[in-house]
Amino acid sequence: MAGKFLFKILILIALVTAVLAPLEMVARKIYRNEEPEFDAMIDSLKKRSGNVNTVILGSSHSRRGIRDDLLSEEIFNMAFYSQDLYYNIELIKRFIPELPELRRIVLEVDPFTMCYDQIEVSRYTARRYARLGIPARQRFNTMLFLQSNFELLNHREKFIFDLFRFIVKGEYPHPMTHKPVRDLSGEKAVRRTLKERLALHNGFYGSGKTFRKNLEFLARFYSFTETAGIKVTVLHMPVTDLYWAGLSQELKDAFAETEDLIIGKCPLWSIADFRFLYAGEYSLFRDADHLNEEGSRKFTALLNEYLGRFK
Repeated sequence: MAGKFLFKILILIALVTAVLAPLEMVARKIYRNEEPEFDAMIDSLKKRSGNVNTVILGSSHSRRGIRDDLLSEEIFNMAFYSQDLYYNIELIKRFIPELPELRRIVLEVDPFTMCYDQIEVSRYTARRYARLGIPARQRFNTMLFLQSNFELLNHREKFIFDLFRFIVKGEYPHPMTHKPVRDLSGEKAVRRTLKERLALHNGFYGSGKTFRKNLEFLARFYSFTETAGIKVTVLHMPVTDLYWAGLSQELKDAFAETEDLIIGKCPLWSIADFRFLYAGEYSLFRDADHLNEEGSRKFTALLNEYLGRFK
C-alpha cells in the first residue's frame, strides 16, 4: 500500500517537473538580461581592476548621486540600487583578490543603512549576488532559495503576458534600467516624494534587530580592513533638510550610535559627512533624498577633490 502511494507521488513529481522545467528554461531566455546595469558594472570593474585604488560602496544614494563618468580614473563606483550593508561588504570582499592596487574603500552609511536588510525588502535581488557566489545573509529559507534560483517564480505574476509577447511578437521585456521617465527636481518634487520616502525608511527600524546585526557586521568588517591594510572612509551622502527632519527618532538614535562606534572603536576609519551640504538646495534633488543630474555632477566634482587629498 505504502509502495503504491510512494509511486503515485513520484509520478506526480515527474509530471510537475516535466511541465515546469521547460517553462523555467523559457523564462531564463525571456529574462536573460533583466539587470544589464549590474552586469555592466561588474564587467567594467573586471576590465579596470588593475588600475583601481578606491572603491565606492553603497545604495541608490551613491549610484544616482555619484557620476561614474566624472570620477577620477582610479576610483570605481560599486554602489547599486537597494544594496545593503551586507551585500556591499561581501561584494568588495569577493573582488579584493582581483584589485591589487586597492588602498581605500568609501562606504556609504546613511540614516537608514544600519537598519536595512535588503532581502527582507527585495528578496528577489539575492539572485544578483548568487551568480557571483555570494550567499544571502539569512539562514536557508525555502522561498529565498526558490526566488534566487528560478526566474519562473520571480516573474509568476507577469510570465504569461511576457510569454505571449515573446512567442507572438518576438519581444523581450524591457530590462530593469532603474532610470526614471523624467528627471524631476525642485521643492515640488522633494515635497511630493517626502512622505513616501520617509514611510519606507522609517519602517526599516522595526524592533532594532537588524540594526544590532549590522553593528556586529560593521565591527567585523573593521577588523577585516585593518588586517588587509585598507583605509575606509565612511560617506554620508547629501539629503534634504525636510527628509532629515522627518526621520524617526529611532533611526536618528541608531545613526548616532553608529557614529559613536566608528569614532570610538574604528580609529583607522574616517568620516566624510556631507548630509547637510545641499540641505535646502532642492533644485539639486530628484526626490527627498536622491541627488538629480545637476546635483550628482556637482557632488562628484567635490568628491573627486576630497578623495584626491589621500593620494
